[in-house]
Amino acid sequence: MDDFATLKVATAYRYNGQETKHLPFAACTETMEPVYTEIHGWQQKIEGMIPQKLEDYIKFIEDYVGVPIRFVSYGPDRTQNVWR
Repeated sequence: MDDFATLKVATAYRYNGQETKHLPFAACTETMEPVYTEIHGWQQKIEGMIPQKLEDYIKFIEDYVGVPIRFVSYGPDRTQNVWR
């Protein structure tokens, strides 16, 4: 995700002409349209520190789900992790 100028995050759905934040039970059989919030990308490699735009993205996720994020992994190697 280091190369994207913007990231689209689905924060709601349009279902039967109305917007909902909950995935309806019948979602697999009905037509749904995601509603996106666009977030600025960080467009740089993560090498042991978190760029401010990535920090902003993480904060957006924390605020949306109501759970703190303490650990960020940026690659497959065990050393490619950052504690916040």
